[in-house]
Amino acid sequence: MGIEREAKIQKESDHYNAQDMHQALQKKVLESNIENEDVPKISTIQNWIGRYTRFR
Repeated sequence: MGIEREAKIQKESDHYNAQDMHQALQKKVLESNIENEDVPKISTIQNWIGRYTRFR
């Protein structure tokens, strides 16, 4: 595997998917850092990711 391919794989693995982000936010709720009402639905997070990747 080439260095460029390895770098691309590493970069992609650093990204959150919607489910991972939602779980991380739920963990913050359990730690009392944020309120449960402030955690968006997974579909909302998916929309954010979709919009962000379109403009990159």
